[in-house]
Amino acid sequence: MGFEPIAVVGRGCVLPDALDPDTFWDNVAARRCSLSAVPEERWRLPHRWAMGTVDDHQDRTWTDVGGYVRGFEAVFDPSGFLIEPERILTLDPLFHWVLHGARQALGSRVTGVPASAPVWCWATFPTPRAPGRPSPSTSGSPPRSRRCGTPC
Repeated sequence: MGFEPIAVVGRGCVLPDALDPDTFWDNVAARRCSLSAVPEERWRLPHRWAMGTVDDHQDRTWTDVGGYVRGFEAVFDPSGFLIEPERILTLDPLFHWVLHGARQALGSRVTGVPASAPVWCWATFPTPRAPGRPSPSTSGSPPRSRRCGTPC
């Protein structure tokens, strides 16, 4: 099975209990578990309405444990992108995470580019390929999901 060469130009992340790569690796090294009960006000309905049981979970969840990102609003700076900060703030938080992670990655490894330099990136969902767009590499198999063996 062959692989095409890639270049790693930087690293950035927004994860539960880790808003940057160094904190993430510190958590991995310390074997920290970042699962917790749902934070207050995360769900837009009363907790009792969202919770079901394993047997009665139609339109409900049977657990409130998950990996929740906290404290991101305090570190995210919407300025410095090629979109007005006011417009960025109207986007879904997922886009904020992508922009933040891209800024970290570009600021951490590209020499001569400060972390506050303008960054343009986007997130997309799988869509049909546009005419004239090259095909993605078909060599190898798609990555398979694995469950981490670290106990939480």
